[in-house]
Amino acid sequence: FWGRSMGASTALMFGDRDPNIACMILDSSFADLVQLAQELVEKAREQGVLAPKVVISVALAAISWSVQQKAEFNIDDISPRQHAPNIKTPALFVHG
Repeated sequence: FWGRSMGASTALMFGDRDPNIACMILDSSFADLVQLAQELVEKAREQGVLAPKVVISVALAAISWSVQQKAEFNIDDISPRQHAPNIKTPALFVHG
């Protein structure tokens, strides 16, 4: 099983559900979607983008609500880090 970026994150979240996967190669996965969004905002702030915390909070809440309504899941549940400890399949993590 091989995944890169979002694919690696998806593979991690699926890996604890299927014991038939022989091995996984996971290239540049993120650990948690909400954490990733917060880190991207912080990086933008460091580059001079003005992004008040209240605006970011409202935007994340709106996105979360929209995803919940349209896709029927919570974006807080997109956290490969929570699945990793339960995976029994050998995995090679690549990150750089």
